[in-house]
This record gives sequence, C-alpha cells and structure tokens, in this order.
Amino acid sequence: HLTVQFTHRMVGYVLLFLTLLHALDCAREPTGAYRASAFALALVLVLQGALGIATLLMHVPLVLALAHQFVAMVVLLAATVHAQTLMAARQRAAGTAEPAFAGGHMRVATGK
Repeated sequence: HLTVQFTHRMVGYVLLFLTLLHALDCAREPTGAYRASAFALALVLVLQGALGIATLLMHVPLVLALAHQFVAMVVLLAATVHAQTLMAARQRAAGTAEPAFAGGHMRVATGK
C-alpha cells in the first residue's frame, strides 16, 4: 500500500516537472501554435498535484479524493488535446493538409 502511494507520488512529481519543462519549451516557440495548450496542460497538472497533496494532508476527505479523480480525467483530456495540437502544428510545418485523424484512425507519419 505504501509502495503504491510512494510510486504514485513520484510519478506525479516527474510528470509535473516534465510538463512544466515542456510548457517552458513551448513558450520559446516563435509561432506559438501550441503554447496555449501546453500552458493549459501544465496548469491542470499543477492543480492535480495541489489536490493530491491537499488530499493526503487532510487524511483523504471524500470531496478532495473525488476532485482529484475528476481532475485526473481533465488531465487526460488536456493531454489529448495538446497532443492533437502538436500533431496539427507539425503537419502544418511539413505542409501536409491531411488531418491527423482521418476516418476515425490516427494517421502515423512514416517519413516518406
């Protein structure tokens, strides 16, 4: 039980650090095509971390635990939207007009 909590916390810290680093990297991008989604993802992850810490410090009240679970779903949504934004920006830069998700299937760049 303690190992799971420790691992959960450490993965959370690593994800938060990497997301903040990624947002800073996107902030330096001259076009700013995906800056907003990177900052939104970082903001939601900061909220998720704060909720997780508050939940532990307050001995897991149900309201905070549920909020932590709900924000986890928002993090997944924000990460998905950001990934789509990155793919669209990459396709625009490559001059590809084809959508990343065509016909319900994700188009994978093969480099050809």
